[in-house]
Amino acid sequence: MRQTSLILVALLGATLWATAAGQFNSPRPRPPRPPPRPPTLKPPPRPPRPPPVLRGSPRPPPPPRSPPPPRPPPPSNIARGTDAPPPPAQRASPPPPIPAAGGGGSDLLGGGGCPDAQAVFDATNMYRGWHQAPPLTWSPSLAAAAQAYAEVLAPKGCPLIHAGVGGENLFTTTQYPKPDSTCLRAITAWYSEEAYYDYTVTNAFQYNWPRGVGHFTAMVWKSGRSFGCGVARADVPMSSMPGGFAGCKIVVCRYSLPVNIADNNAFKQNVLPKV
Repeated sequence: MRQTSLILVALLGATLWATAAGQFNSPRPRPPRPPPRPPTLKPPPRPPRPPPVLRGSPRPPPPPRSPPPPRPPPPSNIARGTDAPPPPAQRASPPPPIPAAGGGGSDLLGGGGCPDAQAVFDATNMYRGWHQAPPLTWSPSLAAAAQAYAEVLAPKGCPLIHAGVGGENLFTTTQYPKPDSTCLRAITAWYSEEAYYDYTVTNAFQYNWPRGVGHFTAMVWKSGRSFGCGVARADVPMSSMPGGFAGCKIVVCRYSLPVNIADNNAFKQNVLPKV
């Protein structure tokens, strides 16, 4: 009986195992496929971008303008026969040239010994023009007198000794090698005194005369009319120089009177500031 029960239990267990085994070993059904996706629509293509504008690129030139219509010619007075033709436009005449040394004569030295008399004459009148003074004329007689006095001073070593006449300027130099006979250096040296002149003071003579400006004031004196210059040279013993000699030069210029009047008002009226 017991054996029979064991057999039944065994059979029942085998049946249950077989059933369970059948459940685990049988293939599972496949899940259904998803429906196909609708086709995606592509976005429309973008329009092409315009080319970038380059900085600094030149702008296209503007279109050429049409030329203006020609103007009608002015009416001719001659064609009408009514009036005479208009006179041509007149230009201002140039200022008269400064007269040459010697009053326009052919002798540029004009009685003196300066080989550069024309340069002396031009520089003098240039400085006078700067100070609102009219140009001077060259006086052969004043030049001859200045030349004669220069020849008196040169053998004495070219000293600065005045002859005692008014309106006389002197210039001297001693040097090695011996100086030439030109006179222009004297004019520039005399004008350099202008730096010491004060135009603002009321006592123009009393204040300025002690400052050593007499050569400058004589040269630019407004009421002056003429002048002339001369020059002379000489050997000067000088043991320290080769040959034991140097050279001296004396330049003399004389101006027509009156100049350098010792009066404050006269200086105010005749020595004018530079313009």
